[in-house]
Order: sequence, then C-alpha cells, then structure tokens
Amino acid sequence: MKLQLVPFALLLCMLSACDSASHAPGAPKDDPVTAATAAAPGASDTVAPPAQTPPVTDSAAPAATVLPDPSLPESACTPDGFREFFEAYVDSASVRNAYTWADVRIGRYAAPKQDARSVAKAGYRDFRIGAVDYRWVYLDPAIKEPGDYPRLDIDIKPKDKTAQVEYVKAEFDAEDNLVRTVGDRGAYVFELRDKCWYLTQDLR
Repeated sequence: MKLQLVPFALLLCMLSACDSASHAPGAPKDDPVTAATAAAPGASDTVAPPAQTPPVTDSAAPAATVLPDPSLPESACTPDGFREFFEAYVDSASVRNAYTWADVRIGRYAAPKQDARSVAKAGYRDFRIGAVDYRWVYLDPAIKEPGDYPRLDIDIKPKDKTAQVEYVKAEFDAEDNLVRTVGDRGAYVFELRDKCWYLTQDLR
C-alpha cells in the first residue's frame, strides 16, 4: 500500500502547483511602473526621428537673373533696315560689340584701299559717332562732358549690301540748320554679312 501512495501524493502536488499558477494575481492597474513598462515600445515599434531639413546652401539658392544683350529686330538686319540698325549701333555698346566684324579695315577716306591696315575687333576702339539730345556728336575721348562734344553732320549712303556713313564736324544755328563744316570728313562702312549689318571699315 505504501508504494501506491507515493505516486498519488506526487499527483496531488502537481495539481496544487498548476492551480496556484493559474490564479496568480495580475499587475495592479494603477501601478505606474507596470503601466510604463507595458506602454514602452518594443524594438519593432521604435519611432524614427523626423528627417532633418537640409540647410540651404549657395548651390540651392535661386540663380541670379541674367539679362540678355539688347537684340535687334529682324527688320534692322535687312537691306532696307540700315537706318534702324545704325541708330541701335550708335545707342548700344552691346550692339556695337556684337555687330563689329572680326577685323576692321582702317584706311584713308580719300583712298580707302591705299595704306589700309586691319585691326582686330578686340582692339578696335575708334567708333566716334554718338547721340546726345537727339543730335549726332563726335565722341572725343578728351572731352568729359557730353554736352561739350562737337556736333556732326551725318550722311548715310546705303547701297545694296553696303552702307557708308559719312561724317564731319559741323556748326548749326539755333534752329539746327547747318552753318558750316569743320575739318576733314570720315566714314564708317557697314556690310550685310552673316544675316545682319557689320562694321567692316573705318575711313579717316
């Protein structure tokens, strides 16, 4: 009989342990430590920090607006549009730079082909016709005040694909009538090349 009591007692012990485990008290609902532990996210619940906004650098800044050089209307680059072209050429340094040929022939007014020489565009600085108060003037580099520039009498002679602008210093009366000319004449020759007019000769 004693050998049969040992397994029965062991069985009772095992049943008693399982019953105590199933009735173990849960964590108190109001326990702050337990609540915090339960609310803490696991490794898979980790919230990534918000992505940082990259700082604005010079490369991200908007590019400065670059204004284009003054352009000519198509009509100015036609055989009949030379007068319009010439006014723009006189008025704008950008137009002069764009529409001066790669080399300018410097010659004599009385004999253009005699003793002529070429000057590269980059070194040519001798265009002297300007406009002040709607009047043609000679841009003398020795004169500082625009109002003191000598006035010019201009004669524009376009012919086919060539236009010669003759000029001479002159004096005018109060009503802008020509009184007399002063000194020698000069001329600038423009030719219709590469779809527009270009300064190609300076005759003195």
